[in-house]
Amino acid sequence: MVDYTLPRGGERVTATLANCLSEKDEVHIISLYQGQPTPFFSFHSDIHIHVLHADRNINPNFFAKLKRKWTELYRLKGVLKSLDLACCIGVGSYPSTLLGILRRWYPSAVSYWAWEHSNYFALSSIWRYLRLVAYKKLTGVVCITQADAELYQRKFKRVVFIPNVIEPVTSIPDTHKKKQVLAIGALEKEKGFDLLIEAFSFVKKQAADWSLLLVGEGSEASFLQNMVAEKGLQSFVEFLPNQKNLGSIFAQSSIYVLPSRREGFGMVILEAMSYGLPCISFDCPVGPASIIRHQENGLLVQAGDVHQLAQTIVCLLNDKPLQDKLVQAGFHSVQQYWPEQVVPIWLSLFKQRL
Repeated sequence: MVDYTLPRGGERVTATLANCLSEKDEVHIISLYQGQPTPFFSFHSDIHIHVLHADRNINPNFFAKLKRKWTELYRLKGVLKSLDLACCIGVGSYPSTLLGILRRWYPSAVSYWAWEHSNYFALSSIWRYLRLVAYKKLTGVVCITQADAELYQRKFKRVVFIPNVIEPVTSIPDTHKKKQVLAIGALEKEKGFDLLIEAFSFVKKQAADWSLLLVGEGSEASFLQNMVAEKGLQSFVEFLPNQKNLGSIFAQSSIYVLPSRREGFGMVILEAMSYGLPCISFDCPVGPASIIRHQENGLLVQAGDVHQLAQTIVCLLNDKPLQDKLVQAGFHSVQQYWPEQVVPIWLSLFKQRL
């Protein structure tokens, strides 16, 4: 994986899966970088961590970058040769591409799989071509949505759909909920928080006693805070940095909104459903629609349509029976992502060879 210390969805699901697998077998995590002194998510103490670079400070010079890439390949090869592995999983496109390159140069009996967390078209055309060449040497590709699996099946022979795994919440928390709409994620353009703030400027005109809580960090933080100030929403919109204990935040909120422009899966939707939040999401490519069945366990809004998003939020916060229906159906649908359902699929995958 790229950096096991980061507070992102891919790192969260990797930690959850690794912790589950470590109860059954020996697990190693190979991280290209270590951006923070300690990981944001907890890894069991018996999991072995290997870091190829102590930091991600990369010289912008082209030749320095090229040298860094060769160093990554060399160190990755060294770690892989030192371990007695049955299977190796590349978490994300870049680590998986490195594995494909190594497999091309150094054939191995080890089963090598790419575990894709972004939607198929998230990368540039150049990167998609490099991925195509490199992945041909891998055992296969694991996709986290059926829609992406169907796209990869056009290019690769062995493509497996395995949904993300989530830590189970066995009952909906019975807590006092605030009149609060919640959104969590990196404060980056693709996550669409600017669209949600724009929508909330319409929501507050019809629901002045409701607030919006945004949890996350990123390069768009100042832009988003300025946007809130320009729209006079300072009393209605609150920002929090990344939080390790999201359970209490979920439990105190009433509605969850995912306003992403694109989303590989939408792990946070599952977490929100686990804590009894009715969920609204843009129907962006490709993740949310693989989780939400419109009007059954959540609500889907045409991607990028700010006015429809605002109207949907207002309708939901005024419709308690619909909230209750979505909460119960959402909590039930999350159970298919619990470890007892997902981990056996991975264990079966590990037995496969070229």
